[in-house]
Amino acid sequence: SEIERRIAELGGAAPAAPSIETIEVALGDRAYPIVLDAEALPETRFAALLALRFPPDRAPIGLVTDENVARIHEPAFRAALEARGFRVASVIVPAGEPTKSLAHAEGVAEALIAEGLDRRSVVVALGGGVIGDLAGFVASILFRGVPCVQVPTTLLAMADSSVGGKTGVNLGAGKNLLGTFHQPALVYAPLGDRTPVAFQSTNRDVRSFADITRSLLARRSKCSVASDKSVWKRSATRSIV
Repeated sequence: SEIERRIAELGGAAPAAPSIETIEVALGDRAYPIVLDAEALPETRFAALLALRFPPDRAPIGLVTDENVARIHEPAFRAALEARGFRVASVIVPAGEPTKSLAHAEGVAEALIAEGLDRRSVVVALGGGVIGDLAGFVASILFRGVPCVQVPTTLLAMADSSVGGKTGVNLGAGKNLLGTFHQPALVYAPLGDRTPVAFQSTNRDVRSFADITRSLLARRSKCSVASDKSVWKRSATRSIV
């Protein structure tokens, strides 16, 4: 695709199909690509693509993640972004649903402003659904709205919360009662060896997981869903489209 060719031109070494696949979400002036990258070291290609869409010298970018994801991904993604010339402000929050709160949204916004972000900045959400919702919400209201880039690290976030622009936080009265619709500028789903495909075994998650894999089961896939990343990739693709 054009995106893969441009990544290669920037030195991101985009692999040959089917290791990387791009889905274009056609929303007029709010259109954005969803990139599914099943190769190792996806952070290098992500940084190359981000540099293509947002010039690194225009303003600092915010990298929002949680403590669990940070241990696996933050150093590599930060290093790759800095190698491309980005000034990166990392904000690491506690993991878990309680973090999806107005208080944490305020804390993230304050931290990003303190690190020098301005109206030209981009917020990158690196994590699962909680981080995607929280960082997306902050991006939608920070300076009255800055671009948000979603980098989902769980299967459910890849197929659900990272796409469609749904953002929000919880209130005492219930979940997702305060939020916005803020379409991402880019969704980059890393399916490489270091990306765990994980979800918590609640009834809601199991139902969502069943929806995601339904098309594969209907086709009576012969390969192991638990270990074959190409299966996860096809599942995420079919769930998105």
